[in-house]
Amino acid sequence: MFIKNHKCVQCQKEYDSNLEKCPSCRTLNENYEQDVIQKNLFWLPFDRQIALFLIGSLGFQIIGLIVSFFIQLVGASIYPDVNTLEIFLNSIKANSILQFTSYTLLFLALILSIIPYLYKLYSSFINLRALIKGFSYGVFAISFSVLYGLILSFFYETSGNTNQNNLESIISIYPFTSILVFGIIGPICEEFTYRVGLFNFLRRQSKILAYILTIIVFALIHFNFNSFDDIDEFINELINLPSYIIGAFVLTYAYDKDGLGGSCYAHMFNNLFSVIISIVSTRLI
Repeated sequence: MFIKNHKCVQCQKEYDSNLEKCPSCRTLNENYEQDVIQKNLFWLPFDRQIALFLIGSLGFQIIGLIVSFFIQLVGASIYPDVNTLEIFLNSIKANSILQFTSYTLLFLALILSIIPYLYKLYSSFINLRALIKGFSYGVFAISFSVLYGLILSFFYETSGNTNQNNLESIISIYPFTSILVFGIIGPICEEFTYRVGLFNFLRRQSKILAYILTIIVFALIHFNFNSFDDIDEFINELINLPSYIIGAFVLTYAYDKDGLGGSCYAHMFNNLFSVIISIVSTRLI
């Protein structure tokens, strides 16, 4: 069973035994020290964990479709000519609006879904140890990515995967907004979705299962499945996949050992480093 219940000594209602307090009357769980899987994890009721994962994965796709629809409506009113409209919809500007708006709306949706538990976020982030450890995990992930890229360059000339190339084109034109969205908001959204949501839920059943599925799912969201139509692009995506797998492992391990603060700081540092390097590279060219 995924859910192990505990009866509150005060109100006699049953609730998730991995919670520190009764959701109904806020009475402390007297067995919390013994029953909790790991206190450093950002633990939520199982339905909230499922909600976070669904909002962050499927919800993000739906948000993207809705935002894309409105972009087309607004674009049609500005560019009545079909050809001009098509050029706009395929432009970096339209893609930037889509990405920035979608991530912002997703962030708000995820926060709204855990409003009763926001008080727990303070201790996760206002933690010097989490900041230091997160920085260390981030350095490790970046170092591996750079090393893997160097080794790969001796055997195969890669242009990077589609996801990264699209982001770099946006970053080159909107650097400061990219720092905020891709460097801070995006990582927080993904940590809530795949660590607090997916990993925590699976962790109830098996730690090994939680690691394996979370790493696989997180790596595959950065994979371009449209590449199946082009063998060269598909090979390119496969070659770049190990970098995301290691990154997913590092972030999952950071969350498992040092909580949400550790994984968020690691993820933000990794993304901020990539965004800033992209900005600097663009300015030097």
